[in-house]
Order: sequence, then C-alpha cells, then structure tokens
Amino acid sequence: MFYHFPFFATQLSFDEIYIDEVFKEKLIRNFSNPKMHHAYILHSNHLDTAIPIAKACSCLLFCQKRISNNPCNECHACKKIKQNIHPDIHFTFPTVSLKSGKAPISDDFIAKWRSFLSSYTYFTPNQWMDEIVEANKQGNITHAECKKISSKLGLKAFEGTYKISIIYQAELMGDGSNRLLKLIEEPPEKTIFFLLVKDINALLPTIISRCQLLKIPLPKNEQLAHILTNYCDVPTESAEKLAWQSKGIISTALKMFSEGQDEIVDIAIKWLRRCYSFDLQSIGKMVDDLNTLGRQKVSQFLTQLIDIFHLSFQHMHQNLHIEHPNFAFIQNFSKILDPEKIDKIQKSINQTAYQVKRNAHLKIALFGLFLEINNQLKLKT
Repeated sequence: MFYHFPFFATQLSFDEIYIDEVFKEKLIRNFSNPKMHHAYILHSNHLDTAIPIAKACSCLLFCQKRISNNPCNECHACKKIKQNIHPDIHFTFPTVSLKSGKAPISDDFIAKWRSFLSSYTYFTPNQWMDEIVEANKQGNITHAECKKISSKLGLKAFEGTYKISIIYQAELMGDGSNRLLKLIEEPPEKTIFFLLVKDINALLPTIISRCQLLKIPLPKNEQLAHILTNYCDVPTESAEKLAWQSKGIISTALKMFSEGQDEIVDIAIKWLRRCYSFDLQSIGKMVDDLNTLGRQKVSQFLTQLIDIFHLSFQHMHQNLHIEHPNFAFIQNFSKILDPEKIDKIQKSINQTAYQVKRNAHLKIALFGLFLEINNQLKLKT
C-alpha cells in the first residue's frame, strides 16, 4: 500500500529528483557528453530512486528543447517519457508466472507497469511485486524476456536518436545474462543500457566489467526532511523524525508517513522516561495504547527502542553529535548506561520482539519488558 504524492509522479528533471548534488552533477556531465558510455549500472540497496534517475537521463538524451542541463518537460519526447510510452525506451522488470503456463515477459505486464510508474515515483522491488501478485512470491526476468530485449534493440529507433533499455533488477536475469552480455559487448548502434541493480554480487562479473558503475548515494537527512516538509505538507518536526527513522530511504519515509510512524520516536522516548521513573500508572496506559495499535506498530516501537540504545552506545564511546531529532535525550540518557546494561536491555527487547512475532499476549510481554528495562536502568554503573 502506498501514499500517493501526485507531485512525485511527474518528476523528470534533475532539479526535481532528490539525490545527492555531487552525484546529480556527475550524471548531467555523463549524459551531456556525446562520447558517453553505452552501458550503465545504477546500483542502490533500495532502488527507490533508480527509475526516476534512469528516466531523467533518458529525457536529457531525447529532449528537443533542453533548458540548460534539464529537459523541458513540455516537448513531444518529454511528454511521452513522462507517460512511460516513448517507443524507443524499453522497460524490463521482474514478472511472475502466467496462468497459461507461458514464460512471462515484461510486455505481459506493461500496462500495469506504466500505471504504477505514473502513480508512484519512489518505490522498492517488494512494492512492485505486491502490485502484480497477492502471495509473497519472488519475481524474475525470464530467458524469453532476454530474447525480447535483443529483438527490440535490433530495430531502428522510431522517434529518438537513441534506443534505451532500462532493466529493473537486472540481477534477476539468471541464464539470460549471457545473452545480455553479448548485447553489451556488441551493442546495436546508438543503444544505451541502464541496469538497475540492488544486489550487484548477483550480476555476472563480465557484465559489471563492461558497464560504468554509478552507485546511488542516499540523500542526507536534512535533504529528505526538506522533501517531506515542502512537498508532502509534513510538519517540520515530524519530517525530521521520519528522515532519521527511514535512514534516508525516500520510499520508506513516504510509507512511514502514510502509516503515521513519525509518532513512534516520541512513544519510545516517553516509554524510556517512564521506565526510569517507574511510573506504573503511565506505563499501564501506554501498554493499553500500544496493545490497541496492534502487533505491527508494537514491532516498530521495539525496533525504535533498539535504535535508541544503539545510538546511546555510539555516543558513549565516540562522543559524537548524532543526527537525531532527540539528540539531547540520547546525550543525557547515555549517562546512566554502560555497555553491559545496553547489551542486556537489547537482548530483552529482542526477546519481546520474538514473543510479539509468535503471538504472545501483548500486554504481558510489554509489561515484562518495562520491568526488565527499569531493573537495568536502576543498577549502578
């Protein structure tokens, strides 16, 4: 399930894609150079910015009225790329088996893919799979699809100077990788490859060696907070929390915002304060409230507790100014901790998370955790 931000779905220019400025300049230099390479690997552990980057680069190549280093977004080519229907841009992406038993190719799912891209700019591979299949299945790129790539790129360009192949999760090609390798080694004239890769170790080394590797950096927390504040109408304080909680991953931040997870940090800090003061009445109410929120929210709450103790440990040993919206709390909280306390508390939190996952009684599990944390915090360091 996604939260729909219409502004994001229209992004094509580099000024509107939220990536590191140095990396952005590198892309612009690459694709403004007539002697650019013909095959690129866009590598990211999350891939949520990979598609908009590949589309923006394609726009830079096809745009008929370029403005400085940005596509105009108004010409015939830009409009077609925005609608994901440019005839010289060929998308390949993971698919699942068809009911007919025929080996699936991307064209079998292209209508759903176009609709998906038109609605959502930043997404992860799992979110695309959730769109095309109900069960938790692993998609792949079939050998039949790899043959289809070869046949499409063998044709002349319909409208543009280039033919562009955008392969989302290229590491899932399996046996078809050898066919792609041959294409990259002997590419048809004016052909550009974008291999969007999450697990680069699963890609053939011979393919990696023939491509220019571009590692997509995550935006800094302040950049992501700016996005959320200016384009999603998120209050500044909540945006800062979401940027930190999501660890700079745009799709995660948007998902968390849609689920109201920006409140989890506040709940976790309030819980730890009540644990230290042994405020039974307040903890009883918090346990009731968490129980009402359900197991998924409780799991997120427990993850947040782990993160706070991890950051406290970092601050204790490195005396760093940690990028966290509640740094003052962590700074003071770390004064009553030591490594042994943190280790025991984290083990207790992990045990509670396991109990929650195994459908244990939420109230009993959470109250037991409260007693254990209080016991550790009261011990002399």
